[in-house]
Amino acid sequence: MNRTLPTVAFVLFTGGALAGIPAQQSPQDPLRVTAFKNGVFGLSLGAVKKSVRLEGIAGCTSGFYDSSDPKSTPSGGEADTRVLDLVLKGGFWYLTFQTTLNSGCNVQGFCGAGSAVSLVWLKLEKSLKVVGKQVETLENCVSNTTLTGWSGKSAVNASDAYSPKLELRTGVLELTYTTNDYEKKLQTVSSLLYDHRAPERGLKVSSAEVPIKL
Repeated sequence: MNRTLPTVAFVLFTGGALAGIPAQQSPQDPLRVTAFKNGVFGLSLGAVKKSVRLEGIAGCTSGFYDSSDPKSTPSGGEADTRVLDLVLKGGFWYLTFQTTLNSGCNVQGFCGAGSAVSLVWLKLEKSLKVVGKQVETLENCVSNTTLTGWSGKSAVNASDAYSPKLELRTGVLELTYTTNDYEKKLQTVSSLLYDHRAPERGLKVSSAEVPIKL
């Protein structure tokens, strides 16, 4: 399923609220998503508004800085967010979105130049109360996790390999990723499946461990 996504814009909420970054999502989506610092996401559905803090998303959510510049102070921390699917089924909303952040907070430090990608699935009541949640890390230098394939692409030759733009094809999202544990000399190879026709099933992940060949 292809979705038309507008470009990201900045917005400042009134009443002294902090600035947030609206997600890239279809203009027709009735449920809107806005990213804030520290893994907080604002959800709005008409007059109903809620905030959700997601502890498990990968990357620097507190704001990145440049240690080579003594005047540098943390800035940013809001995830680049793409809504991939939104379904109302059986009285619940099912929201699936991608987040991308800097892997490290110090841009000059370990993993500072890398990107961290997570996939989030939420089951929401009509009041926007979260009653189900999954967060999967797909790419993160810190945890040695690498996204290897998605939407018929391979990370080896994809033009958006550094900042992948995940999407559903014919209503299905399929991707593969690996996590290396060099101390144990094991690699975890994972595949993930999400189906728009059965959003209540969430993110179906299967994994297997294989020896790392050094």
